[in-house]
Amino acid sequence: MMRKLLSVLLFSLIGLPILAQTKQQTVTTGKQALLNYIETLKKDEDLKNALWSVKVVDCTSKKTVAEYQAHKSLLPASIMKLITTGAGVLTFGNNHTFNTILAYSGNIGSDSVLYGDIYLIGGGDPTFGSNQFPNSKPDSIFSFFLKSLKQKGINSIQGKLIADVSLYEDKVINDTWEWGDIGNYYGAGISALSFCENAFSITLKPGSTVG
Repeated sequence: MMRKLLSVLLFSLIGLPILAQTKQQTVTTGKQALLNYIETLKKDEDLKNALWSVKVVDCTSKKTVAEYQAHKSLLPASIMKLITTGAGVLTFGNNHTFNTILAYSGNIGSDSVLYGDIYLIGGGDPTFGSNQFPNSKPDSIFSFFLKSLKQKGINSIQGKLIADVSLYEDKVINDTWEWGDIGNYYGAGISALSFCENAFSITLKPGSTVG
């Protein structure tokens, strides 16, 4: 009985370093694989004239796992969405809804005519009029507005349609944005009352002959 216990104990003591070594090997192999991949990128002919950098940080220990030219100042491109999304979640919370308000002033006559103005008050909704979501498409929005006006007994208007964009400052496009980006859909400016993501599409059709 004692011999069996000693055998089990001996096996356990021997096994612990093996398990620890295996775990450490996995970590080392993962890190080495990353370092090897970075070395491969450094030798890549397609990247020899490119400006690029890498920095990987362990979120728990805050220690740098691997880096290459990490001090370089680069344009963040699409990864910047992580920063803006994080800032949005911290500022507004996970379930925040941006509101666009439809309001009116004046009186509704017996003839179902509004003798006054309609106000569209922007609340900073980036999806207002966007074709990315079924309920935000222009047709969906205008149908909802029309239904809301009719429920109030308004069939026509003797007045103005006033867009209120006072929630944000007037400067739609920041001076620091790259002109090359502004010409693209993702470079459209922002306002309190955006529509169709403040972008527009141009379709070009070439002629049959030159000129």
